[in-house]
Amino acid sequence: MNGAKLGSGFQNRSLEGDLNSTLFPTIAKLAPRTDLFIMDLTDERLGAFALPDGTYITHSVELQKSGRLSLLPKIPTRLNVGGDRHFALWTRAAIALKSVLLTQGLFETTLVLRMPWATHTFDGEVVEPFRHIPTSEMNQMFKRYFAKLEHLGFYVVSPPPSLALSDANHKWGPAPFHYIDAAYTSLLGAIDGQLNSKSTQA
Repeated sequence: MNGAKLGSGFQNRSLEGDLNSTLFPTIAKLAPRTDLFIMDLTDERLGAFALPDGTYITHSVELQKSGRLSLLPKIPTRLNVGGDRHFALWTRAAIALKSVLLTQGLFETTLVLRMPWATHTFDGEVVEPFRHIPTSEMNQMFKRYFAKLEHLGFYVVSPPPSLALSDANHKWGPAPFHYIDAAYTSLLGAIDGQLNSKSTQA
C-alpha cells in the first residue's frame, strides 16, 4: 500500500516496519549485540486489520494518518484486542516469536513488562479510558495475554500495582499507560536485575 508520508522519520519507519513485517529479520540482525530483549504489550491495545492478501497490520494512528486504508477496495476487517480471533492470531504469533528468539539465543534474555493500566493520576483525578473502553476491562482482558506468555515460558515482571498511577504532567499527557516516574524507576530496576542476573550466569 502506498500513501502519504508522515511527519517524522520514526513514524514512517514504524509504519513501514509493520507493513513489511521486519521484526524477525531485525531480531536476527541485532541478536549478536543484544543483551536483553524487552517486550511491552501496551501497543497490543490498538488491535489489527486483516488485509485482503491474508496479512495483518496494526490499527495504529500512523496507519490512519497515512491514508493507506482508503486506497483499498474496501475497509478491511478490524480485529479488536481481547476478541477471540485476535487472541488466537496473537497466540500463533507469540509462538513464532518464541521460536525465533530461541533460534537466535535470545529467549533466556527476554523480559516481558506487565504493568496494570492506571485508572487515576497520582493526584486522584480520573484518567480518560482508551477508545472509551473502561480501563478495568482492559486490565482484565490483558490477563490472558500475559498468562499465555507465562505458559510459553516467557519471563514476566510485575511492578507493584500501587505504582499504576498516571502522570498528569506526562510528556504526552495523562493516559492509562503514561505512568508516574516511580513506575518507570521500578521497571528499570527489574531490567537492571535481569541484566545483572544474566551477567552473573555468563
